Amino acid sequence: MSTFLVVATVACAASADWSAAPVLGATALISAIGLVDDLHPLAARTRLLIQAIAAVFVLWARQDAIGPALAFAADWPRWITLPIATLWIVWMTNLFNFMDGIDGLAGGQAVIGGAALAAVAYSAGQPIVATLALVAAAASLGFLRFNYPPASIFMGDAGSTALGFFFATLPFAAGEAAISVDLVAMAFSMFILDATTTLIRRLLRGERVAEAHRTHLYQRPLDFGVPHIAITRCAYVAFFAVAGLTVFAASAQPTQRLAFALAAVLLFYALVVSARRVAHGHNVALARKASR
Repeated sequence: MSTFLVVATVACAASADWSAAPVLGATALISAIGLVDDLHPLAARTRLLIQAIAAVFVLWARQDAIGPALAFAADWPRWITLPIATLWIVWMTNLFNFMDGIDGLAGGQAVIGGAALAAVAYSAGQPIVATLALVAAAASLGFLRFNYPPASIFMGDAGSTALGFFFATLPFAAGEAAISVDLVAMAFSMFILDATTTLIRRLLRGERVAEAHRTHLYQRPLDFGVPHIAITRCAYVAFFAVAGLTVFAASAQPTQRLAFALAAVLLFYALVVSARRVAHGHNVALARKASR
């Protein structure tokens, strides 16, 4: 993550465009807190408080970008949009960490999602945002070389939370022509849908959501003997698909964007069905073995 922050800072200096400085500064803070948590685990409340403060700082520093970033709520009062934007940033920060559970998954999502957002930002006339997204994707690609299954290094909270925070705040890094939150959400929709549906399911079951678990969609096939690399490669196909949807949605009308969003949801549902079939096949095999 340090490589990304250094190169990103150099890119801002070279372009004499420091509009993204609050985003980079807050991302550095999140990465530092993640590193501390990796070495000496912090209480969940402490992490959430610092993440919320960092999010509010970015939103305060880039108030002009809140409206364009939250295109669906551009005319809403600030007392509504600020909590929504803060919740979005904090949730993305944490869900990226939640999804960093098997080799190559989070790194691959950062590469593919970052590249898609770079293309969108470049088309929107935001070269600094495009550059930052591309640098994040490139840095993640360098990391992925060693994190691809079987991994020899791991991202940790210092990397996963910082990436989640950076991509969540990227829409607020520029003004009128900034990419919007819904496009970032589409680019990372497989992560968002998995983490969100898992959280809701655990809340409905009365489980303690702060405790470790293995119920994410990407974790289930592991319990039935599916290797990491197969799950990661399958996920990459989905990541590329939603990346393509994101690029096309960027130039589409609002109603068309809804259609692209629905396509992403249907793709996620197809993955859920596939995971259930794997589980069913495993159970059938066990039943046959037991009956012999």
